[in-house]
Amino acid sequence: MLSPSSIVQLEDEELDEVLLQFHGSFDDPYSFERFLVAYLEAFGFDEIELTQRTRDGGVDLKAIRKGIDVVADRDWTRYYIQAKRLDPSSNVPINDVRALRGVMPDGFKGIFITTGKFSSSAERFASESESRPLILLDGKALVRSCIEKRLGFRFKPVFSRESLGRILGEFREQDRTDEPLVEHLQLRDVKKAITTNDIRARILSIPASIFEQLPLDATEFRVSFSGSQPTILRLNRERKFFAGITAIYRQYGLITRDGLFTPSEASWSFDPENQVVHVDIRKVHT
Repeated sequence: MLSPSSIVQLEDEELDEVLLQFHGSFDDPYSFERFLVAYLEAFGFDEIELTQRTRDGGVDLKAIRKGIDVVADRDWTRYYIQAKRLDPSSNVPINDVRALRGVMPDGFKGIFITTGKFSSSAERFASESESRPLILLDGKALVRSCIEKRLGFRFKPVFSRESLGRILGEFREQDRTDEPLVEHLQLRDVKKAITTNDIRARILSIPASIFEQLPLDATEFRVSFSGSQPTILRLNRERKFFAGITAIYRQYGLITRDGLFTPSEASWSFDPENQVVHVDIRKVHT
């Protein structure tokens, strides 16, 4: 299935116009904060709490995010979230960013979400503390992530001859082989999406046709990513996934520097002679 980001690619001017409409849809700061409850839920946050107006200065929402399902009760992170509905051309005052970190205990993470912008000084300040890290999400990044989750956006199909040509071209390249048909079918790649849920859980789900070829007693296996030297990954046979994949997701841009998840596609093949699984991940440009 195509992701919304692959359906809609907004030019800068279009994004500016959409951001203005998005900003104008909130009657007041409170409606923006209430929207962010649904927004955070869509990105896997839990126990989301709108704070009282007279308490928790610098914090509008609180939430937690759980990790891998099998240890979710022990693997979770606490977040303080500050929301600011600003005109898209306005910068968030750096004092507001400082105020958020000022109320955060060590070990917590902070997210500042705005329909406006952040100055370079605010971005530098956000990156200064490892014990109380801050993620800054400006208006354009917020709109792009809402498009990804279809929060407030709907889409109509737009035919692209160029996109169709690329798809057909890939099949034509695959068909150009002098090998017998049976061998060609054995070596063909298996396409499988790497979903947001996979990235959130830090797992790499294995296609059924690849999993069936793995040794029955294997608890780990060698995996090569996009032609690199094989990496040994833990194999969960019951749930059919590889674990220990976080660094790979970061390397290929599926986990961005600001902690967002970007789904991608992967092509899988199995080399029985060398006992290696090959995974070609489409690198995401961030």
